[in-house]
Amino acid sequence: MTDRLTAIVTICRDDHFYLKRFVAYYGGLFGRENLYIVSHGDEPEVRALAQGCNVIPIPDTQANNFTILKSRTMNHIKDGLRQWFKHVIVVDVDEFLVVDPAAGMNLREWLDQAQGNTIYTAMGMEIVHMRDREPEGLRMASSGRVCLRRLICIMPSPALCHAVANWRGVGITRPIAS
Repeated sequence: MTDRLTAIVTICRDDHFYLKRFVAYYGGLFGRENLYIVSHGDEPEVRALAQGCNVIPIPDTQANNFTILKSRTMNHIKDGLRQWFKHVIVVDVDEFLVVDPAAGMNLREWLDQAQGNTIYTAMGMEIVHMRDREPEGLRMASSGRVCLRRLICIMPSPALCHAVANWRGVGITRPIAS
């Protein structure tokens, strides 16, 4: 499956647990060739897990201004890729974007019909797996859809919400796009 409409960008260092899932989820939706993984420290494990992806090695530094350097690097990569792709998604390796299950489509299907050159925002949710009450837990379907119906505790997280969302009663409207 080749999709030249969407590129996904992340950075990874010592997060092999999440990188494996990141590559499986986003690679399954968009193709590994559309994943751009900045490898902080160029670890061999990252290269192995990200086989077929675009790996961009950066030095293993513990600079005091790492957050600024990371943001700058990710923004420059995003700006370069926007010249070639309709959509560029920049997320941390432990962040998984999903479309509201009520929409009846996965992220790729949603982006395929979405307008390009537009900024879309996501609402961050903390998903808490209560093992004693939810033995099945969170499943990713092969379609890229996430099965959330059986999870008891899903909380909006202000720390993860980088954009405005409108609350109406107990429901949440689509985040505002600019």
